[in-house]
Amino acid sequence: MYTDTRLTLFICWYCDESRENEESAVDTYSLRKALDYLGVLLLKPKSNTPLMSRQFGQHSTLHRIRTSSDQSECTVAAIEVLANGNIIVADTNNSKLKLFTGQFDFLDETSLPGKPVDMCFNQNKVYFCCSYIKKIFWLEFAEGMFSQACRSFDTRLQPISVSKFESSVLVLFSSADYDGNEAGVVNIELRKGNGAILSQITYDSSDPHMQYIEHAKRIHVTPSSEILMAQTME
Repeated sequence: MYTDTRLTLFICWYCDESRENEESAVDTYSLRKALDYLGVLLLKPKSNTPLMSRQFGQHSTLHRIRTSSDQSECTVAAIEVLANGNIIVADTNNSKLKLFTGQFDFLDETSLPGKPVDMCFNQNKVYFCCSYIKKIFWLEFAEGMFSQACRSFDTRLQPISVSKFESSVLVLFSSADYDGNEAGVVNIELRKGNGAILSQITYDSSDPHMQYIEHAKRIHVTPSSEILMAQTME
């Protein structure tokens, strides 16, 4: 999600629709309406300061992501910013991928075989995993549109997060059937696009270097190939 001068962070919240045109909407959000908006915060221009030590800028906006065919509240599980500035959003509740311009004008959407919990974009393919389905799915993405043919490869454990790693896909698994709450044994695999395993790591409670990934729920690879994980603290 890097640009030449700043990093864009996407924050999801419940917003009172009656306030969508007010500048103060980002500070006066309401739980009374569906999660049909994305909030966008811009960090201050890049510097040598570590990412987690930087300050947020003052500019923020709200963008509606609900489409005419949605049957449920929108719940955003993942976001990908493409090289041309377009944005892919994974909507869990509506089991969809949605494509928007950088200004959040709607372009395209496609229905998925399950409820997505994470997504990544790599070499004109959108990879995603769904709750309670032990598969990694992918869709071709060409000429600014999603293909209708969804392909997949099977996995032994439940995939809960995916991230691009060079020409491959890094997958975070859990031994528990994932709905966002269960804990399980963490497993990390580097997979080719066809599903072949290149490398894998399994959580070992006796290894002190692995103590911070026991409850990992998200994995992300930075442009400098650093692997970041988010976990649930017990």
